[in-house]
Amino acid sequence: KRIELGALLMPHGTVESGGKFYFTSETTRTVGRYNTETDSVDWIRGTGQSLTHIPAISPDGKRLYATNMYSDSVTAIDIEGSGPESQTIKQIVVGSK
Repeated sequence: KRIELGALLMPHGTVESGGKFYFTSETTRTVGRYNTETDSVDWIRGTGQSLTHIPAISPDGKRLYATNMYSDSVTAIDIEGSGPESQTIKQIVVGSK
């Protein structure tokens, strides 16, 4: 099935957790979540990093990690809760290639 992502261009990498699909948008420096029950993108978080790429979800489903290829970092985002007040984002610096 094709899913309309609007301005979330160049989606790359998808991971499923709890019946929802998380993906990165390389050009908008964001991570989004597609909810199969509502057939919509119901969660978007900005990373502020360059070329956000390939998401991964922690085993407990509470945190998402995404690599940022041109920023030499990994973004960690708490995904519990749905509002911006529950948002916790951390940047983890990693070595360059």
